[in-house]
Amino acid sequence: MFSPAVRQQVKLTIGITGPSGAGKTYGSLLMAQSIAAGQRFGVVCAENGKAAAYAKEFQFDIMVISPPYTTEKYIEAIRELERRYPVGVLDGISPAWNGDGGILNQKEQLMLTSRNTNQLSPWTTLTPKQEAFKAALLNPKIHLISTIRAKQEYAMELRNGKQVPVKVGMGPVQREGIEYEFAMFFEVDLDHNTRATKDITRLFNGFYGPITAKTGQLLLDWAMDGEAAPVVPAQVVTQATTPVQRAQPATVTPSAASAQEDRLNRLAAATDHMSLPETRVTFGRYVGKRFADLTTENLEAIRDAMDMTYPDRSKMQPGSQKFLADLEAYIKVRTDADGAGDLTNQQIG
Repeated sequence: MFSPAVRQQVKLTIGITGPSGAGKTYGSLLMAQSIAAGQRFGVVCAENGKAAAYAKEFQFDIMVISPPYTTEKYIEAIRELERRYPVGVLDGISPAWNGDGGILNQKEQLMLTSRNTNQLSPWTTLTPKQEAFKAALLNPKIHLISTIRAKQEYAMELRNGKQVPVKVGMGPVQREGIEYEFAMFFEVDLDHNTRATKDITRLFNGFYGPITAKTGQLLLDWAMDGEAAPVVPAQVVTQATTPVQRAQPATVTPSAASAQEDRLNRLAAATDHMSLPETRVTFGRYVGKRFADLTTENLEAIRDAMDMTYPDRSKMQPGSQKFLADLEAYIKVRTDADGAGDLTNQQIG
C-alpha cells in the first residue's frame, strides 16, 4: 500500500578521497567536529595513528588498528563507534581492500592454496565479506565519515612557464564503484580544494574550495531537517577512558565497572530515544561532566528535556524511566551528601 512520503532525519555517510597529502584526514576531522556539535567523536585509524597529530585541534578519541586489515575487523570497529559516539571517522578504508589482510591479499592467498586456477572462485568467498563491510559502512547508526586513498598518477602541468609533473588522484582505492554508495562523496586535490562528485543534499553543486567547519554544519542541518526516524533498540553510549594524545595514540577501552555500565545503559536508553533537536542539544551540552559538577538548574534542564520528548512517561523505555527516576531522586537530595549516593560522581555520556 502506498502512503505519503515523509522526510525523515538521516545518518550521514560521507566519503573523502584524494592523493597522499591532500588533507583527507584533516578535512574529515573538521567535518566530524562540526557534526558532533560539541560532543566527542571517535576515530578508527588504519594509517599508523596519524590522526593523533591533530589532537590539539580537535576533541576526539582514537582506536588504532593494525594488520591484518580484514573487513571483519573494520565491521567490529564500526559497531564500537556506534556504541560510543554520535559521529565516527574511518581513516581510512583502503587497507580493507588492498592492504595486508585485505580482500585482494586474501584473494592471492586463496589462489596460492587452491588447486582451482579459476580466477572467479575466490570471489565466492570474498564477495560476501566485501558486501557485509559495505553494508556496515553505508548503513550506520551514527554519522560516519570514511577517507579513501586515491590511485596516484602524475600529469604534466604548466607552472611558471615550465612543464612540471604533478601528482593527481585517479579514483579511490577500493572496490570499483564504492564512491556511488555514499550519500556524499568528496574528491580533494593537493591544493586542499574539494569538489563533490556525489551530493544528494545538492548543497555543494558547483562548489570548489576547501573543507571547513561550515561544511559539516551544513550537512548536519540537512540531515536533521525532518521527522525523527523510527526508534531502534538503544545502544550503550560510553566515552573512551583515555583521550587521544599527540605522541601516544590512545585506544578505545570500555569501562570495567559493572555498576557504572548499568547507569550508562540507562543514560543510553534515554538519549537514544531523544527525537527533538533541542533535546539533543540539551544533552550534548553536558556530555562528559559529572552530576556533581552540574548545577541543579542543569539537572532540571536534562529532566525537562526528557519530559519534552515524552510527555507521557509511561511510553518511555524502561531504562529511560529508571534513569529519570534516579535523576529526580538525586535532584531532591542534592544537598544531602548521604542521600546523593554514588550517582554524585556519575559521568554523563
